[in-house]
Amino acid sequence: MENKDNIELRSEKVRNIIGQIPPKIIRIGTAIFFSIFCFLLLGAYFFQFEPSIKTTALLTQKGDTIYYHLKVSTSDVINVKPCQKLLLNFDKVLKNTMIETDIQYIDTTVFVSDTRSYMQVTGQVQSSKMVLVDKIEVSATIFTDRISIIDWLLR
Repeated sequence: MENKDNIELRSEKVRNIIGQIPPKIIRIGTAIFFSIFCFLLLGAYFFQFEPSIKTTALLTQKGDTIYYHLKVSTSDVINVKPCQKLLLNFDKVLKNTMIETDIQYIDTTVFVSDTRSYMQVTGQVQSSKMVLVDKIEVSATIFTDRISIIDWLLR
């Protein structure tokens, strides 16, 4: 029992080494941590991605012209500009059928309902290959401008 209570079994040099973390290990660990942080920060600054906004589009047709009306929430519409890429996806009706066009007009009127507020984005597409009999609702994706991760996080 006496050996378990006696903590003075080691020499003074051994106790000094066990009680201290060598400063070289602390410096190397701090340098590694700092360099990893810098690489992540630089990567976030230079890496860019193209965020997208998913919504639905109501399509109507007159002659060869298909008119689209999108409801974009007011929080997302600040990222939408004319001439951005718009993809209309007909997967609910026709598999693997898409129309790619550009945003043409953004209405500045804010529409408010019980559950949300939105603005309308409208435009037209020339299509002689497709005839819409009635109004149809399809999924739509608006591809906004490329932005770095740092800019996206700071917004």
